[in-house]
Amino acid sequence: IAKRSGAAAPDAAWADGAVRVRPVALRSPSAVKRYQYQRPGASPRGSACTLCAQAASAVCTPRAAMRLKPSSWASSQLTSTRSGRSPPVSRVHSTTLPAVGWPEAMPRSKRGTSRGVAALTVPAAVAARLLEPFDLALAEQLNPIEYPPIASVVMGFNRDQVAHPLDGFGLLIPSKEHKQTLGVLFSSTLFPDRTPLGKVMLTAFIGGRQKPQEAAEGTEDEILGRVLRDLSPLLGIQGQPEFLRIQAWPRAIPQYELGYLTRIEAISTLAARWPNLHLAGNWRGGIAVGDCLINGQKLAEQLAATGA
Repeated sequence: IAKRSGAAAPDAAWADGAVRVRPVALRSPSAVKRYQYQRPGASPRGSACTLCAQAASAVCTPRAAMRLKPSSWASSQLTSTRSGRSPPVSRVHSTTLPAVGWPEAMPRSKRGTSRGVAALTVPAAVAARLLEPFDLALAEQLNPIEYPPIASVVMGFNRDQVAHPLDGFGLLIPSKEHKQTLGVLFSSTLFPDRTPLGKVMLTAFIGGRQKPQEAAEGTEDEILGRVLRDLSPLLGIQGQPEFLRIQAWPRAIPQYELGYLTRIEAISTLAARWPNLHLAGNWRGGIAVGDCLINGQKLAEQLAATGA
């Protein structure tokens, strides 16, 4: 990237905002699709056109199911329930290690559910806690994977409060601009018919590896103030949002730093000792939602092929 776009390119908005990692620590696997720019013979323009063509039909919003615009911000929010879901897993036992204890020796109320195959699709630290009782070496490789905090700030405005046409995906803010906000998505542009008539929605992100305190410290008003100070001059925002939701993620995005490949190889080697245990998540194989979907589908197909 630096060779073709200048030394500042990899150290700018993409590494800071899209990956939330220190550019000096960036590893090629965390670059997801961007590695194509560095392949011999690949031009930035050609690679960009290829990626855009592949993604043209990949992102969509179900307009047929959203023909009625929400009449208020409240009605535009999705609600969730745990109805019908299995209870969360609090402990994993191995029935092949006598030192751990056989399920039959446990009180019936604490035996839980017995499965021949287990797929742990949880954050690395959670997987480490579950696996530590019977594989300390594997847990010690998983636990150090770092997840800096990030806060998402969802803001709803009247259309006339935002001068920018919002005619794109959003924007990322490079660290050299000395802002606290990592970037912002034009959510109402990306997903039409999700906001009331005459309204626009912006989703900003603050925090990350370089500025974790921005997401973890302060009240909602203080976090909103930081975001508006950064975005108002860029987007021509006037006044306060009439809708606001702030969600803090203390452990948000796994960091693919120097030594990442060695760590993943060690995890794969250790996990191979447990053929019926499958580890997956955005800490391996890509942090993007698209990568998670692809990796999840591959794992599901693998399990289905074995009759699990």
